Amino acid sequence: MIDVSSAEIVKIIVHKIGNKTREEGFELSSNITQTNVELNELFLKHYLRPLALQKESFNFFHESDITLNAVFKFSSQIFENNQVFVEQTHHLAKHLYSVSTHPNISSGELIIFLISDIRINDQQHQGLAILKIENREEFLDVVQNNNSFELTEKSGISLTKIQKGALIIDNTNQIFVIDNLSQKTKYWLDNFLKITPEKTPEACAKLGSSIIKKISSQIDNAQDALAMKTTLEKTLKEKEEITLNEIKELSSEFLEEKDIDEIIEKSTEKASFNLDENLPINTENLSKYTKKIVRNTKLKDGIELVLSNPDFTIKSIDIINSESGFQTIIDIDFKEI
Repeated sequence: MIDVSSAEIVKIIVHKIGNKTREEGFELSSNITQTNVELNELFLKHYLRPLALQKESFNFFHESDITLNAVFKFSSQIFENNQVFVEQTHHLAKHLYSVSTHPNISSGELIIFLISDIRINDQQHQGLAILKIENREEFLDVVQNNNSFELTEKSGISLTKIQKGALIIDNTNQIFVIDNLSQKTKYWLDNFLKITPEKTPEACAKLGSSIIKKISSQIDNAQDALAMKTTLEKTLKEKEEITLNEIKELSSEFLEEKDIDEIIEKSTEKASFNLDENLPINTENLSKYTKKIVRNTKLKDGIELVLSNPDFTIKSIDIINSESGFQTIIDIDFKEI
């Protein structure tokens, strides 16, 4: 659990980063940014705390040597000697520019601030927050002109929503990330930070649910899909933990083993980490992500039955095909109150 209640900003610097493919270049600040107590409080409240509250954490990654990971290297230099802060942020800015080659990447400000007194298990840590601002927001300001007030339009950086951010904690190899523009490109996570999800119970549960969801979607027969869902729901209620191997055994009645293995391989590749077949996954965590799976029942491709009331359960499904379509007879049980 990260505690940032006593955290303080030590240094802040802002650089301008363009798109390398469009040869927009970059502009580097030679000095740290002068701030005040009020501005620092805004940074802590709107930028640091949302990063620290992220449930999913990541680790730096490199194929051969972690010290060759650029962001890990430059941030470690800052943690070891705060006096090289400006110089190392120049390296971070140049590295970000070098990977800003996707056409959807917009130019923007790179804000980096060094934080002291972040606490993890009562131990003091330093932190380095890295933010990329790609979108500006329009807002109105009120100005006084003689004896009247007028509205004027301005453009600025939002305090309410981090677009791309990373919080790096010293001596932990632990990073917390926000990427609200990931639908455009994954350069922030994969090319700039170069990180992989940490195998936390939350991350394992999330990956497990992704595998279950994909397996469920591949079952064509409605009765089999219902049986799979019912077995899954019963298992999650009865057990405190479940392994990937047990999920495979549960699914093998409805899909070929090679199809299940292919789903697991693609899911783990997308998640960027492997899930050991015998690693216990907490069923309470897993249930949070499988709610939609157990409440939705596939009838045909593109047609699902959704039970929004948890007091109702589907007992059986009978599908009768016809020349013009199909008829469905559904037997639904409900709990008596």
